Amino acid sequence: MASINYPFPDPKNDAERAANRQAADDYQRQEEEASDFLDWERELEWR
Repeated sequence: MASINYPFPDPKNDAERAANRQAADDYQRQEEEASDFLDWERELEWR
């Protein structure tokens, strides 16, 4: 069974694989930063 690399299409070459890795890294960093801000918001009782 083929694996699904959502949200990235199946890479056709090394350049596409590198771009997908960079996009995945950027997405992961953004998710971690958003989580940090939510934690800070809870700690500071902004909500």
